[in-house]
Amino acid sequence: LVFLIEYLDTSLRTIEDVEKYLPWPVLGIIPRFEQAFEGKIPHSDIQPVVRKHPKSVPAEAYRTLKTNIQLADLDRPPRSIAITSAVPLEGKSTTAVNLAVALAQKGSKVLLVDADLRKSVIHKILHLDNSTGLVDLITNHAKPEAAIKEFHSVDNLWVLTSGSVPSDSSELLGSTQMRSLVEQLTKEYNYVVFDTPPLMSVSDTAVLASQVDGVLMIIRPGKLRREMARRTKELLNRVGTPVLGCVLNGVEPRDSSYYYYYHSYAGAEG
Repeated sequence: LVFLIEYLDTSLRTIEDVEKYLPWPVLGIIPRFEQAFEGKIPHSDIQPVVRKHPKSVPAEAYRTLKTNIQLADLDRPPRSIAITSAVPLEGKSTTAVNLAVALAQKGSKVLLVDADLRKSVIHKILHLDNSTGLVDLITNHAKPEAAIKEFHSVDNLWVLTSGSVPSDSSELLGSTQMRSLVEQLTKEYNYVVFDTPPLMSVSDTAVLASQVDGVLMIIRPGKLRREMARRTKELLNRVGTPVLGCVLNGVEPRDSSYYYYYHSYAGAEG
């Protein structure tokens, strides 16, 4: 029965699955927070884990991800990165927040942008006001100094929340004003990290992906099925933006693939 269930399960569950069905390297494996903290810390007090619990295993995993991204292309390291997933609830927003914090903690000037205009959560995770943000900046209803907020809990980190709710987010993200803004922000910051909607849900991410240096795909074990993975690969190939790699998010710490990856690559951080 167990064999039959596994045979019928077409979801990607391991590093081997991801590398078999997707042509991109696994740059990070993030353990499930509940297991990593053994239920001793309320979930509301965990994020951003890289800042609040810097010595924890999840924080180390995000720092390893940061290092692997920086090492992925030494000749032309990505400065603008779109964080996405194929389907909802893979953990892309949490990854975007912690990657931005990890980059900022190493002295880089970082801007975290919430480009998930339909279901924005960055302001909730970081407890920021969202009355003015990206939408207001693109539509010229706000100046950068009013929309971009310095995140005082972490040096070198600024945040641009989503702001007002747009009538057509895809049109807005694909506008000339948005392209100009991305170019401007990339010149002003060492890294610009975009939290974007799930790829297969709306066209917003495909539109934005064409404007950034690279895409990071977040995958939660057991959620993304092979057919959806194939369609995701085809969509990103059409867009033409380099995919930096994948992140397996929410892995059981006792999983053998997690142990192999962590002990093989975590040392890259030194």
